[in-house]
Amino acid sequence: MITTAPLPRWGDLASFPFAAGLPDHVLGAPWRGDAGGTVWFSRGALALGIVARWWEESHRRLPRVWVPDFFCEQSLGPLRRVGAEIVFYPIAPDLRPKWDVCHVWARTAPPDLFLLVHYFGIPGDLAPAREFRDEFGTILVEDGAHALRPATGIGAVGDFVLYSPHKLLAVPDGSVLVVENAGVAGEIAALAERLPRVAPRSGGWLLRRLAQKSLPGTLMSRIRPTGQTPFEQDPPARDQPEAPHLSPIARRLLGRLLDRLGAIARHRRHADRAVRAALSALSRWSPVATGWGEAAPYRTVMRCAEPGVAAERFAAIRGRGGVVESWPDLPPEVRNNAELHADAIRLRRTLLLFALDNAQDPAAQAAAWAARVGR
Repeated sequence: MITTAPLPRWGDLASFPFAAGLPDHVLGAPWRGDAGGTVWFSRGALALGIVARWWEESHRRLPRVWVPDFFCEQSLGPLRRVGAEIVFYPIAPDLRPKWDVCHVWARTAPPDLFLLVHYFGIPGDLAPAREFRDEFGTILVEDGAHALRPATGIGAVGDFVLYSPHKLLAVPDGSVLVVENAGVAGEIAALAERLPRVAPRSGGWLLRRLAQKSLPGTLMSRIRPTGQTPFEQDPPARDQPEAPHLSPIARRLLGRLLDRLGAIARHRRHADRAVRAALSALSRWSPVATGWGEAAPYRTVMRCAEPGVAAERFAAIRGRGGVVESWPDLPPEVRNNAELHADAIRLRRTLLLFALDNAQDPAAQAAAWAARVGR
């Protein structure tokens, strides 16, 4: 059974209650590199809000933040609550910024913060991003929420780099903000300390993981919630609980996983290669990424020839008990300007995301997805 959330090992579940939670600087070492510091949050969107708050307090005005138009609306909540001016710059079908448009726009109203996203763990456009930052004096934020850890093309340029280990590892929550400047890292940490001293409750996550590991896959598929949102519709907006700090369970489980990151990255690359090969046997779609270097895929992503193909396969796979995903949602400013944001809207309507398991044999994962897709 392949689940959207990675499943923990039995040994980790048995021993984490007795493990000591590592301090932030030790826990952040695999992501920090030579940077000045790391600050932990329960989820990455909160880190973006804190960076915007830092800018406001440092410059005595709200920041202008450029965000790619192919972005999750749910993740913009903290940034919107700060009151930042958000500008959605267009990206191309290859998921890279349309730099020509960005340069034209920036000559009139340059960004204070520029967000570069490493979609699905694919290394982004670092060289043009560095040139853009240097030309317009912006602060560059690399969004590596889909990246397991730094790799060639990920994490080498940003003034801030965000990672969300909870998206790729078997932990209930946890995102880390890497800050290049040590002095700024201290200021960000101080702002984080002013947030409510609340962490997410992890009991529900733990019970779900225990059920997924204990019950047969056929039974789990029968008790999944019904009435799931159709492919063409964005899910309804949900208020995220104000629980900004890393939970004790996540801290302890993360500590046990630090020495396995390299092995997990290799396993995910092997699984992606096997799944891509299985899915590519069906026509009218193709993989978005075919090589990873030392990076690790967040999902295997297939681009369908037309929106109708994506909707049909999404429904069919869900009907066979698969947990295929679409992009969660787009900001209303993007949806309401179809001419400017046509490529982002088409990406939303043609991409299908297939989860990868950190432990299951790659061939077994490929066979499981092939069975859900059908022929």
